[in-house]
Amino acid sequence: MNIPRLAAILTGILCASTSAHATATLTHRYEFNGNLNDSIGTANAIAATIDGLPAALAYDAARPPEASGPVASIQIGQAADSVSGFTIPVVALSDVGSLSFWFKADRSNAGEGADYLLNMGGTYNKDLRISIAADKDRVEINVANTNTQLGKITEHAWYHVVVTWDKTAQTANLYFNGALAKNRTWDDPARFSLAPGRVGNWAFSPKYTNNQFKGSIYDLQVYSGQLDASEVKQLYAAPGSVIGSVD
Repeated sequence: MNIPRLAAILTGILCASTSAHATATLTHRYEFNGNLNDSIGTANAIAATIDGLPAALAYDAARPPEASGPVASIQIGQAADSVSGFTIPVVALSDVGSLSFWFKADRSNAGEGADYLLNMGGTYNKDLRISIAADKDRVEINVANTNTQLGKITEHAWYHVVVTWDKTAQTANLYFNGALAKNRTWDDPARFSLAPGRVGNWAFSPKYTNNQFKGSIYDLQVYSGQLDASEVKQLYAAPGSVIGSVD
């Protein structure tokens, strides 16, 4: 047996495996400490505007149990028959990235129309959308032309969601409460593009009151690079923590 050659082959395999996972770097963070500022970068979120006026947003001290990071969450959809939320600028997103946040819903069944936590895009069967499914008490994530329903939810309980993606490889990983729920792939590059992320509704127009998320969102983090399963588990185990280096 040629020991040096075998060692070289094994070393090459190890290096390839190590480089396959690019280190995730926290590039943008929304702590909701009385505002929509990006506490890491410069991509401040923008409050939704309805009929020329900013939508009402509120900040609250409610946090997931054992949280040790940001001291507040943002409340969305608290006024009856109204639309509210905010937009994450597209500059905050990278071709290989991750999105992490906690949410607590005031209603677990969205009824006839899905309650949208996030809509990054504008049409069905494209881009990225996260919602409470219509007529079901489940989180639903749509990536490109794929659809995945995750675990059941109850009202007024905190849940953790992470989505990682690689636009070029056309792959995404969906995590719910620290565990990998699904790997997704697609074969049409046009199905997934980076666009401003609307948080709280499908779109900010009075006609979308039926799609208004009602509840709280805590510690929205955006990473350049994909979080791996162990890192996602760490974020879930320690609400308010961050992974890796900070850009």
